[in-house]
Amino acid sequence: MERPTQKYSQKKIKTSPINHSFSHGVNKNILTLDGGLPDSRIIDNKTLGRAHRSVFQSGIYSSLFSYTNAYGDIMLRNELVKYLNDTRGIPCSEENILITRGSQMAIFLSMKMLLKKNETAIIGNPSYFGAKNILQYIGANILTISVDEEGLVVDEIEEHCKKNKVKVVYVTPHHHHPTTVSLSPARRMGLLKLADTFGFSIIEDDYDYDFNYGNAPMLPLSSLDALNSTIYTGSFSKTIGPGLRIGYLLANEKIIEKAVEIRKVIDFQGNPIMERVMGILLQQGEIDRMLRRSRNIYMQRRDYFCKALSSHFPNVIDFKIPEGGLAVWTKFNSSINLMEVYKKALDKNLNLSLVPYYGPSHNATRLGFASLTFSEIDMYMGILKSILIKLSK
Repeated sequence: MERPTQKYSQKKIKTSPINHSFSHGVNKNILTLDGGLPDSRIIDNKTLGRAHRSVFQSGIYSSLFSYTNAYGDIMLRNELVKYLNDTRGIPCSEENILITRGSQMAIFLSMKMLLKKNETAIIGNPSYFGAKNILQYIGANILTISVDEEGLVVDEIEEHCKKNKVKVVYVTPHHHHPTTVSLSPARRMGLLKLADTFGFSIIEDDYDYDFNYGNAPMLPLSSLDALNSTIYTGSFSKTIGPGLRIGYLLANEKIIEKAVEIRKVIDFQGNPIMERVMGILLQQGEIDRMLRRSRNIYMQRRDYFCKALSSHFPNVIDFKIPEGGLAVWTKFNSSINLMEVYKKALDKNLNLSLVPYYGPSHNATRLGFASLTFSEIDMYMGILKSILIKLSK
């Protein structure tokens, strides 16, 4: 297999294997084949540093060290209004935006605000484990619907609504988590119609809208709904890195006011200095430049990763090349015990980090490519292949 050329400078990237871990007490040297994280080694540190310095050299920096606004930095909110309108077609004002510590907080606030214990929410099967964990924490009645090649099977939502008072439908329409399929235009319109008919709210988690490698992405549901039935959540964690912890919640003004009151119970505000930095980066167009660069890198890695999967596992793993996102949804042959693969991989210091969340009924998992260089992909595939060969004997 011919190795494609990486057009970015390897000198700027430490090529030692990724070893991030998601739990305390794990061997620090363990390798991680994650479920779709960005590569923090390609962050434009110089640009970030300049933006930081501009904040500290301005006359406003001292005020940012004090208590500010629970809604989030006003400059960032103003810049997000322009950014979300230009890139996603969502008409909004700064009163429609709450800055959060990542999209997980935005999802939590949305669900906590809309649901009480034993009230009903609908998610896909499978679905993003973080959203399911929140619903379980709240004590919601969770109903699941099927996911196929066109995303959530919306007709099943209607059947549930006829039998139950559904309050919330959680959806990742751009690239369904975990399967990466996009919700079709017809089902998008059907979902919005059902929300209007039955009066439920749609929480639209648009976690990786910025990463599409082919045609232009479909606009979010919220661009069609004008924030009537929809609550939109997003994040800069995929643009720069999970450690940034800056996300946002977009909704009508009354919902935002309620979300702010809940947020104040646990956290009076976010990080005003970092939020101002992000506002500057948006204003200067640096976020767009970062995205263009990272999209190019991740597209090359996706192609190389998928070629490696086809080459090493032609009769073991079934997958489709994702149109976007940072991971591949991989379905293993039914003869393969995925949890056994997970355990054997740990014995070789390789953590298939998200395997436990989807269960034996799917025998599939997300394998992230974005955080791996070509040489790391080769090494990780070699480890995985050695495990599968032994298990298949």
